[in-house]
Amino acid sequence: MHQENLAELLYSLLNTIPDPFFVIAEDGTYLEVFGGTERSLYDDGKPMKGQNIYEFMPKEFA
Repeated sequence: MHQENLAELLYSLLNTIPDPFFVIAEDGTYLEVFGGTERSLYDDGKPMKGQNIYEFMPKEFA
C-alpha cells in the first residue's frame, strides 16, 4: 500500500470513531482533531484546530 493511501485510510478511520481524538503539540496547540462523531455527546472539535489548549482550560488542568 502506498504511503498516500495509507495516510488516507488512517484519516478515514480516525474520523469515524465516536470519541474525539486530539493531536496536541508540546506548546499546547491543537494540530489535528479526529472523531467525536457521537454528536449527542460531543460538539464538533474541528474549530479547535490551530488554537491552544490554554484558551480552553487553565494550565494546571491542561
